[in-house]
Amino acid sequence: MKFWKAISIILFILILSSFPAIAAEISEYEASNIASSYAYEGETCEAYGPYEYNNNMYYVCTIYEADSIKSQIVIDANTGDLVTDENTVKYLIKHDLALYYLFDENSYSLNIQNADTYRKNIDTFESYFNFWTDIRDDAITKEQRQNAQEAADISLAIKNIYQNKVEVTIEIINIQNRIKKGGTLQDAEDLIEAEKQAYYIEKQSLSKLNEAIETTPAIYDTILNSNYNYGISESEWNTYRSDDLSFLMYEKDTTESNIAYWESMENTLESDTQWFYESMLDRTEEYEKSSNVLPGFTFGISMFVLLIMGLFFSKKYND
Repeated sequence: MKFWKAISIILFILILSSFPAIAAEISEYEASNIASSYAYEGETCEAYGPYEYNNNMYYVCTIYEADSIKSQIVIDANTGDLVTDENTVKYLIKHDLALYYLFDENSYSLNIQNADTYRKNIDTFESYFNFWTDIRDDAITKEQRQNAQEAADISLAIKNIYQNKVEVTIEIINIQNRIKKGGTLQDAEDLIEAEKQAYYIEKQSLSKLNEAIETTPAIYDTILNSNYNYGISESEWNTYRSDDLSFLMYEKDTTESNIAYWESMENTLESDTQWFYESMLDRTEEYEKSSNVLPGFTFGISMFVLLIMGLFFSKKYND
């Protein structure tokens, strides 16, 4: 009888130890070790986080081969379990990639330079607006006034676009400053939204620039073909025309480049998120197939059955 009691106690202890315990949040080191199970030979693993999402904490563990990212594994920071829910995993991977893709010292410095350039352009188009309103006020005929007003309207519209560019660029810089101190998923989400807003502003800018490029030659032609040149020589008007068109064409090329950048980056974020998610599934499937360790839950059930049998035989022998 003592023998079966001893067996029952041992089995009970084994059952308790086989189920996940309620533990404190695991460390980055522990998360890296867990995710390293899914790394291949020659690869390293580094955990980032923990990140909060839907009232839970997660680590995104990046598997590297040299400097190349090969896969990403999501680990529950509270239980140490692999996370496989598609929506959760994709959200975490995408926003972790955003912290990596959308921020570095070069992009940070470039945004600061761009903000300064946009401020200068605001001043430039403010002066253009004032110039054309003065021309309008000096005009003799209705046609001349309408012509100058059209030029003033274009200058004001482009100035307003640069004001919008300054605002969104400052927002991006502020988010990047937060990321420099330790980025969160909320920072990544805010950065993606700010970059999208910058993209929409660039699209608006392209529309206005195309309009200005189409209209500007006619504005100058109207002045040059009239008998009243506002006390400005023909050569000066031709220089203004050439300079304006050169600037507008340059800004159009820059704007198209900025638009193409975000469209490419957005596609990269989506495609890489999908690729890393599928890579995670492949690796975890391979690991499960190659693992000979009995899962904790199955082991616990087996021990429970043995415990019942032990109690049964203990009672039988006692009787």
